[in-house]
Amino acid sequence: MCEEPTDIITLDSLEKSGADEATSLEVVRRCFVRIIKGEGEGTELKLGSETIIAGRSTSAGLFLGTSSASRKHFELVPERGGYVLRDLNSTNGTKVNRTRVAECRLSDGDIISVGKLELVFLEKTRLEIGSGQNKP
Repeated sequence: MCEEPTDIITLDSLEKSGADEATSLEVVRRCFVRIIKGEGEGTELKLGSETIIAGRSTSAGLFLGTSSASRKHFELVPERGGYVLRDLNSTNGTKVNRTRVAECRLSDGDIISVGKLELVFLEKTRLEIGSGQNKP
């Protein structure tokens, strides 16, 4: 789930890193889906604050190149710091980790299946130490 990590950064660890009082900590979080099996293998889509429709339609934000996919098959919705997959009443259904779902909150490494096409949901989080001078 694309939520902030719960790790605690101590002042001692900041001092050891060479940080001074004007230093700020920023959690940088990126979520992606990547096609790992089927047409378009290797295609990766960065997820943001907008809902993404996945399907066979050429107007879909994420094109699914399989006859098993409906034109509007599922959507990826940003919700409460993470992403929720919602099946859009597709003909052949959507599976997450081999289980057919109508709606599912995604976690790092989840496998989304539409027929023989497979995608993986990926979450990458890192902590950056930077100068707080650019903040108002």
